[in-house]
This record gives sequence, structure tokens and C-alpha cells, in this order.
Amino acid sequence: MQMPDSLSGMPQRPARAETAVQPPPGAAPEDAPNVTPQEQALYERTVAGGLLAMFDPKAVQATIEALKDADPAQGLAMVTGAAMARVAEAAMRKGQRIPTDVLMHAATEVFENAAEFAAKIGAAPGIMEDQALQQRALVMAFEEMRAALPPGAIDPAEAQADFAEVKQADASGQAPPFMQQAAAGAAPKAQPPMAKKGAA
Repeated sequence: MQMPDSLSGMPQRPARAETAVQPPPGAAPEDAPNVTPQEQALYERTVAGGLLAMFDPKAVQATIEALKDADPAQGLAMVTGAAMARVAEAAMRKGQRIPTDVLMHAATEVFENAAEFAAKIGAAPGIMEDQALQQRALVMAFEEMRAALPPGAIDPAEAQADFAEVKQADASGQAPPFMQQAAAGAAPKAQPPMAKKGAA
């Protein structure tokens, strides 16, 4: 599980972290990734925490019901947003604050796993082929996550800039920058630990 090409996704702002994968052949030295082991570990822990919150044995049935009881976009938004908010809240209880761009990139990967899972259990047929539906659902997931976050869980200034970028892309009919980077990167998706059991 590797970080996407840019954690920030905001070309007008200096990137706060970059992917740990190797640059393509012929890339200039300044394009080489420089993510630290700590940044990579934080990203991976955040993704793992989101997947656990969604597919833990105690949570997977609620995840399935939420996906099946709502329209595909709303169901995916609810389960992804709630899972990532729980991760951020858990970090806050430990005196930590996950950078907003890390949280949103991790949410994108968790969302993609949730979409695959929803397709497998018949809750979102055709979701993997419907880019527009995925885009709408991911934007909704970011909004659900932000609404569920307790005060102080994320930096207000970072959040304002990152969420504004998402809204700007959505308003122009483009995929959120985090989704664009996930699609362009070769990062393998994490396998939901309870997907097979939940789908059975």
C-alpha cells in the first residue's frame, strides 16, 4: 500500500508529502519521491484504521446494512465518512491530529475498497464501471466525514483549503484531486479483512 503521487493534491500549495513509489523512467531528479517512513506509516495506519472501522467483525454487519438500505452513493458516503471520522477521533484521543490531506487520501482508498465490497454484495451494481457515480459518492463521503469529525480532530486551515479544492473540482465536473491521483497511481488497494465473510 503506497501513498498516492501527492498527498496534498493542491498544485497551488506546496505538496506536504509525495509517493514512496519509484518515479517513472526519465523523470527529473526534482520529481523523485521524498516521503518519509513516518509519513508512509501514518498513511498506511489511517487506511488500515478506516478499513477496520468498516469491516471489523463487530462492524461489518452494520456496514452491509448501511450499504443495502440506502442508494449506492449515499450508502458509500455514509460508511466511508463514518469510518474515517472514527479514525480521526481515535487519533485525537491520543493527542494526535491526522493532516487533512492524509485523511482524505486515505478516505479515497477506503472508499474504493467499500465500492468494490458494495458491488460484490449487490448493494451498488455497476459502481465500478460508473466513474460519475463514484465521483459523486466520494465527494459526499468527504462531506459526511467532515460533518462527523469532532472539533479539533483536524486543522481548520488545512481542512478549509482541502475541502475547497474538492468542491471546486466537483463544481467544474471534475473528479476530486484525491480520486484523480488514486486513478493515476499504481497503488494496490488493501483487501477489506472481512469482505468475504460479510458477503457470504
